[in-house]
Amino acid sequence: MASTHFEWIFPEKKLLFMRIEAVAVAVVAVFIFFVAIAQTDLLVALSSTLAFLILYTVISFVIMNIRKPREEFQVKGEHLHITRRTRFSQQKVKIPLKQIQKHKFDKLFLGGYILSGKKRHSLFFNTISELKKFEKEVKRYTK
Repeated sequence: MASTHFEWIFPEKKLLFMRIEAVAVAVVAVFIFFVAIAQTDLLVALSSTLAFLILYTVISFVIMNIRKPREEFQVKGEHLHITRRTRFSQQKVKIPLKQIQKHKFDKLFLGGYILSGKKRHSLFFNTISELKKFEKEVKRYTK
């Protein structure tokens, strides 16, 4: 097979929240709003929901700046190289694409996983084009 090389870094600088995180926060905010409105008036419900959203955003921003998480994914030839970095640690994994037993990708939330051997490796994408390109490469080796 032809040698392939492409890579992506997650998260990009412009990414504030992951899609699944944004959906979860929105669901919790709606729940807070309805519980607050059932017990008090509209102004208290709006202010408590807004307070939750502001508090969550600030805490998330602070934690991201302290940890500085970064994941680098590289497909080089017949291997997937994953480098997970935080400010305090670094972990490298090299996975032969031929050893992938199962894979699942979610185009809505831009994530997925692959199973190789007994390990499950989580994958994160910034764009749907990155996901489709990697999915095409995995399907090439797992047929």
